[in-house]
Amino acid sequence: MLTALASYAMPNYIRPFEMRHLALLLVAALLFSCDKLDEERQRVDLPPLDLTFIIYMVGDNNLSSNIESNLIAIETGMGRMSHSINVVALVDRAELPPQLLSLQHDGYGGVERQVLREYGETNVVDTAFMAGVLREAAELCPSSHYVLDLWSHGMGWLPAELPFYPTHRWFGQDSSAYMDIKDLAKVLQSSGLHYDFLMFDACLMATVEVAYELRHAADCIVASPIEVWEMGFPYATIMPALERYDRAVAVAEAYAAYYDGEYDSNYGIKMTGAISVIDCAAMGHLAEVVRTQLGSLAPSYDESIVRDIMRYDRHTNHYLYDFGDYMTKLLGEEGAAPVKEALDGTFRYRYSTPTFGTGSSKLDLDPSRYTGIGSYVPRMSYTGWNAYYKTLQWFEDTEHLPIY
Repeated sequence: MLTALASYAMPNYIRPFEMRHLALLLVAALLFSCDKLDEERQRVDLPPLDLTFIIYMVGDNNLSSNIESNLIAIETGMGRMSHSINVVALVDRAELPPQLLSLQHDGYGGVERQVLREYGETNVVDTAFMAGVLREAAELCPSSHYVLDLWSHGMGWLPAELPFYPTHRWFGQDSSAYMDIKDLAKVLQSSGLHYDFLMFDACLMATVEVAYELRHAADCIVASPIEVWEMGFPYATIMPALERYDRAVAVAEAYAAYYDGEYDSNYGIKMTGAISVIDCAAMGHLAEVVRTQLGSLAPSYDESIVRDIMRYDRHTNHYLYDFGDYMTKLLGEEGAAPVKEALDGTFRYRYSTPTFGTGSSKLDLDPSRYTGIGSYVPRMSYTGWNAYYKTLQWFEDTEHLPIY
């Protein structure tokens, strides 16, 4: 996630009443509210929805202060639902040991937060620990349908051990510990669950490399190919969207409505963003088409093309570009046409504002070139990244261009 500053309005002061007036008002209000409370707070048992929503909040970093506001937003959204669902949250805050929480409707229009387990200080992106938490969540709240929300910092497919900037992470920063994309794939496999969708409340996670590596874990992936602002996903509207038949698309639509390019005085920014819903089952066909086109056309690669490809990251050393635009520059319009057709088939939904961010680092997301999923473009100087990239399934199965 990307940090954004928020501004807050001071509360208005209320003129005090004289004590005798206040006493009379309090007695009258008490008599009235008792009857009203008894009437309004009758327990209502919401019909259950066969769904467990797991949110894995890796927040032992500079996002820690956003955890509580996101949990409150989740509770607000749950209060707007007409069904009850299971919500289990692994919460790891800065300088506090992680907790496993349960959020449940209390039957009176509110949500009850309960601590299921407190852990000792531990690395929550450790593969064994994470797999154990996911299994425990499923045991506590068994369902036919699961959604996993991965909440933290993210940098796409980048390895946990990098030779230079950006700071070492791909998904999940627990203090100085990070998780590799391949390790996450193993965790999801060992958890024994298959998810309706994976949702990344983290930056830069909608890439062909990530989607291909995780394609067996879920039906689809909801993620942004660019950065996500610090406030993250709009959970107050996302939670009710889970009641829709096509939950993944409904969640993405809620995100798009929130990050609609309009200025928000609360945050002092234009609410810009992008979101994609990637059909995991279609990733295999995309890989086949890419392999066929690269093999039959045998393009001559010149890394100078990176200057002309739409860029998704705003780091000093760029590594993430629009995949469709990359294929067009590499294969030409005609050669890239089958790839872009297959690419279109991988999306169940995609959206972006025309730009992202502000100032000199603002990204231009030209809709005529934007395709909604990122990709690495080889660079000779990126020796460490190149070596790791060769171990990814996407590279192996597409027989991608030779990497230096």
